Amino acid sequence: MIEQIIGIILLAIPISIIIYLIIDGLDKFRKSYFKEIKDEEIEELKKRMNVKARIYETNFFSLNGLSIYNIILISEDFVKRGKDYVRGIVAHELAHIKKKHLFKFIPIAIFMIIIIYIDILIPSKTIMIDLIKAIIITIFPFIYLRIEQRFQKEADKIAFDYVGEDVIKPLLLYYKEKENTISKLFSSFLAFFIYFKFDSNLIIGDRISCLNLLLNKGDEKVKGGNEK
Repeated sequence: MIEQIIGIILLAIPISIIIYLIIDGLDKFRKSYFKEIKDEEIEELKKRMNVKARIYETNFFSLNGLSIYNIILISEDFVKRGKDYVRGIVAHELAHIKKKHLFKFIPIAIFMIIIIYIDILIPSKTIMIDLIKAIIITIFPFIYLRIEQRFQKEADKIAFDYVGEDVIKPLLLYYKEKENTISKLFSSFLAFFIYFKFDSNLIIGDRISCLNLLLNKGDEKVKGGNEK
């Protein structure tokens, strides 16, 4: 009985945090603007990549881009920088949609949620089962984030095939201007789960380095990231 009560309390904490984030996000969403981007070059890019999507400029978040099903949101920070930045981020997000990365994450997320909830609400009575669940929960962040980084690199590669150097420019912007302490700390922890090193620039730097290898097939090179 005590274990179930503790489990419910532990379960209520993350749910409360999620509810707060959703409410806070909805409030920011309500105050944000969403302006559809209609540009001949972008329309041509969508046709060449054979992806149908609607693209919106927004102030909902900063220095980022996001694709949800066939909707792409681009931060006004990118739009202000010029069309080359917009092409880069749009090509990257179109690549995510083209490869169905979001849908590939769904079964992974469902599996992990089931394991965690079962562990909290229905405690097992054997050490072996507890050990197996503990191992799964422990290694999940390493597996999940490595898959995420792999998807990002795959999207970068596809985008590079269509827009070339433009896909690197948004990454360099984020790499150079990510000054927020909390953001750097969060990026450092993510880097640990992927590379086992606390380095806030490592995740983006690795992507830039991989793109530099593609770019270096010519005579040009973009500065930033780490050589591999």
